[in-house]
Amino acid sequence: MAVRHRNHLDIISSSRITANTDGVFVYDFTANETTAFGPQQQKIIGGRAVMHSGEFNGDGIIQTSDYDAWILNPALINVYQNTDAK
Repeated sequence: MAVRHRNHLDIISSSRITANTDGVFVYDFTANETTAFGPQQQKIIGGRAVMHSGEFNGDGIIQTSDYDAWILNPALINVYQNTDAK
């Protein structure tokens, strides 16, 4: 299973997942870092594994150009921008 979320790096499950009888997939990526395929896909915050955020330009890498885009485009009220975070 792969999870993609705007402004975060993608993560892939460490094991194959099958749907239950209702066709629903259930997988807890937050339990620890080993639930993702590879040790660098998540980080631990407050005892939970979380996705890396700050990927604003969509190239799959968090780097200074993402920070530059974020700092040059401050948050605005009632506007949803590519550089919105949190």
